[in-house]
Amino acid sequence: MNPYRLHVSGFFAHREEAGSAMAPLVMLGWGASLGGLVDAAAGAQTGVKHKNGWLSDLVRDAIASGQVVLVAETLTEQETASAREVIEAAVGAAKNVSMA
Repeated sequence: MNPYRLHVSGFFAHREEAGSAMAPLVMLGWGASLGGLVDAAAGAQTGVKHKNGWLSDLVRDAIASGQVVLVAETLTEQETASAREVIEAAVGAAKNVSMA
């Protein structure tokens, strides 16, 4: 089991903006490790909510306030850097969420 595991997330006001940020990650081969887009409508249906029993308080609060959250699971420092670069380019900031 890989001991390195982080989730890099970006917060967006609109689903279309989050989708535009997700597209480059998919093109880089991130399809399987993207938690995807999580919002109030999709939150109960996404694997992210139940994956390893987590949603950080920050992510929960963002969803509750109507934001859309893009989540990418990273298993190496290089993946974390790549995900942060793409998400920061889209929103100006990215947040690492470590797994317990």
